[in-house]
Amino acid sequence: MQERLLQIGAWLKVNGEAIYGTKAGPFWPRRLPWGACTQKPGRLFLHVYGPRTGEIDLFGLKNKIAAAWRLGDAGKAPVTTRATDSGVAVRLPEAMPDEAVNVIVLEIEGEPQVDTTIRQAADGRVVLRAAEAEIHGASPQYESGGGKDNIGYWGNPLSGNAPSKLGG
Repeated sequence: MQERLLQIGAWLKVNGEAIYGTKAGPFWPRRLPWGACTQKPGRLFLHVYGPRTGEIDLFGLKNKIAAAWRLGDAGKAPVTTRATDSGVAVRLPEAMPDEAVNVIVLEIEGEPQVDTTIRQAADGRVVLRAAEAEIHGASPQYESGGGKDNIGYWGNPLSGNAPSKLGG
């Protein structure tokens, strides 16, 4: 237990700004398939769980991003962001040194504005994300991490059998 507390203390020394004096991010209570978000005036802190690469999506975020970087990067190397049909995409940096949680800082213009309205994309698609589903029943559960963003552990509602994971 002592070792774990020392690890948490070391993480807070680097990333404490994303915890102390913050409040829940503007996406709350929606689930974010890649992690969590906290905020302070003019800043969003994206808590990216586990080792990830590629892009993460901030669905519905309307604000312009003034700057982005990985918290703990002394040089504040810029993190690339781009507007999408559904919000903002953030390209994760190659260097994500923490195996558990890395924090990306977004400086935004104005108060955070998130539009939760489901809209049809320009190409005609309508995307309904598992992370945003309202799940009912005892057995189905939201799964994330390791490339997952789905609902799993479906049971048989007619027989009352214990939940089973489909497909593997």
